[in-house]
Amino acid sequence: MKHDKQVERDASKTLFWLVVVVFFLGVAQSVNMAALSLYAVDFGLDDSQIAAVLGWASVGAIGTLAIGRQIDRVGRRRVLLLSIMGFSAGALACALAQGAISLVLALAFGGAFGGAAMAAILVIVAEELPTEMRASGQARIALVTQVGAGSALVLVALLADVPGGWRWAWVVVALPAVLLPVFVRKFSETASFARSSVTAASERGRVSELFELQYRRRTIGVLGGSFLMIGSVSLLVTYLLYYPETALGLEVGSVTVLVIVGGAIGLLGFLLGAAVSDRIGRRPTVLIFGAGTALSMISYYHVPVDASPSPTLLLGALYSVGSVCIGATMVASRTAMTELFPTRLRGTIQGMNMLGQAIAFMVAQFAMSVLSAEFGFVPAITALGCIGALGYPFFYLVVPETVGLDLDVAAMESD
Repeated sequence: MKHDKQVERDASKTLFWLVVVVFFLGVAQSVNMAALSLYAVDFGLDDSQIAAVLGWASVGAIGTLAIGRQIDRVGRRRVLLLSIMGFSAGALACALAQGAISLVLALAFGGAFGGAAMAAILVIVAEELPTEMRASGQARIALVTQVGAGSALVLVALLADVPGGWRWAWVVVALPAVLLPVFVRKFSETASFARSSVTAASERGRVSELFELQYRRRTIGVLGGSFLMIGSVSLLVTYLLYYPETALGLEVGSVTVLVIVGGAIGLLGFLLGAAVSDRIGRRPTVLIFGAGTALSMISYYHVPVDASPSPTLLLGALYSVGSVCIGATMVASRTAMTELFPTRLRGTIQGMNMLGQAIAFMVAQFAMSVLSAEFGFVPAITALGCIGALGYPFFYLVVPETVGLDLDVAAMESD
C-alpha cells in the first residue's frame, strides 16, 4: 500500500511538469486562429492566401513523424527535451517573421517539434501512470491544452493594440526554453523504455511493423478513425469565429466571449471522457460523444440570424455541447491509442498519427475551398463534417477495447 502511494505521488509530480509544457503547446495551437486577421493585415494576405499559409504550415507534421520515430529509439526524455527547445525556437521565429513565407517556415519548424513534444508526453503519461490513472492523466493533458488554447484567444485580443501585437503571443509560447534547466532535472526516462533494450527496440520498432498482421487492424483503426475525426473537427473549429462574424454579422467581441465561455464549459468534457471511458470502455465513449460532436458542431453552422431567443445564445449553447463532446472523445481515443501498441512502437504510432492529422487538416481545408466556391459555405462545411463523422463508428468497429487492462497486456507487449 505504501509503495502504491509512493508510485502515485511520483506519477503526479511528473504529470505536473508535463502539463506545464502542455499549456504552452495549447497556446501555440490557438495563436493562429486568433491572429489570422492580424496576419492578413500585417502581411497583406487575402482569404485564399491565409488558407494557404495554414495548409503549408501543417507540412511540419512530416518533421513530427521523423522526430517521433526517435521517441522509440533514443528515449522519451531526450526527445521531449529536444522538442521543447525546437518549438520554443520556432515560436521565436514566428515572432520575428517578416512575411508570409518566413511565417510558414517558422510555423512548420515549430509545429514539427511541438507535435513531437505532445507525442512524447502522451507516451510518458501512458507508461508512467498506474492503470487506474491513465485515462485521468490523458484528461488532464487534454484539459490543460484547452486552457492554453483559450488563453491564446485572450492573449492575442489583449495584445492587438500593443506595438508588435500578435508577435508577443509567440514570445510567450517560447517561454518553456527558460524552464529547460528545470525540465532537465524533473524529467527522467520512463521505466518501460528503460527496461527495454534500446538496440533491440531500434531494430524491431519499424514503421512497417505497424502494418504487419499483429498490429495491422489496430493501426488502421486508429489512423483511419483519427484521420476522419480530426479532419472533421479541425474544419468545424477553424471557422467558429468566421461564421458568426461574416454570415450573421455578430460583433467580434461577443463572438470571442462565446468561444471562450464555450471552451471553458468544454473543460468538463475531459473529466467526463475519463470517467465514462473507464466505466463503459474507450470505444463506446468515442462513438457516443463523437455523435454528439457531429450533431452539435454541424448544427452550429445552421443557426440563422433571426434565431430565438438570440443567435449568440444558440451558438453558445451548441458550441458548449460540442466542446464537451470533443473533449470526451479526445480523451477516450488518445487513451486507447497509447494502450494499443508496445513500448517499441508507442512513439512511432503517435508520430504517424500527428502526420495523419496534419494531412487531414490540409485535405479538409483545400476541400472546403473548392466546395464552398461551388456550393456555398454552409453546404460545404456540412458535407465535410458529415463525411468526417464516419470516423467515430469506424473507430468503434475496428479498434480493440483496452479498458481495465494492464498496459503490457493491452499492448500485447509480450507477443
